[in-house]
Amino acid sequence: VLEADDRGIPTGAAEARPAATFALGDAVYDEGLRGFEGVPRFALEGGDRRLEVRFEEGYPAGQLFAPAAADVVCFEPMAAETDALRSGRGLRAVAPGRTATATFSVAVGAR
Repeated sequence: VLEADDRGIPTGAAEARPAATFALGDAVYDEGLRGFEGVPRFALEGGDRRLEVRFEEGYPAGQLFAPAAADVVCFEPMAAETDALRSGRGLRAVAPGRTATATFSVAVGAR
């Protein structure tokens, strides 16, 4: 998880956290993520449904957002960390005439 200042801008420091399963409940999240092992996947379960978001390729960072003001959760795949244009951390460049690929998937199914 990326540490952020009081404006929500990453400081460059990060705290390692293992993958975890937890109840979302009334929790509030606005966290930048990086340093994934393998293909990162995020899932929500409720009732008889499961939603899973996977950062398949080209997304070395992401954002987990669950605000207090609304019943929503966002898993945002990101091609670079927040503030990468200013800091240069994790910023990738594609040469003229070349391409870059980034793929994520969303699956909804039964639990």
